[in-house]
Amino acid sequence: MCKAIKEMQREAEQIGEQIGEQRGKQIGEQIGRQEGELKKAKESAKKLHEMGFAIEKTAQVVDYPVEEVKEWLGLV
Repeated sequence: MCKAIKEMQREAEQIGEQIGEQRGKQIGEQIGRQEGELKKAKESAKKLHEMGFAIEKTAQVVDYPVEEVKEWLGLV
């Protein structure tokens, strides 16, 4: 292979690595946000339940299905 083609291939590989790193970072941040939101919803559901809120109202407040909230609270 000629020198110019090798250089173009090396540059393309570097660009591909940079794009992959950026995409991986974006995905990681998105997953982290989702996990954080879920953790907060579970904590809120537990507190609301301890305060005597009905499961249906608790699920409505945290914006998750009733059955899922029941699972979090160990009621299933």
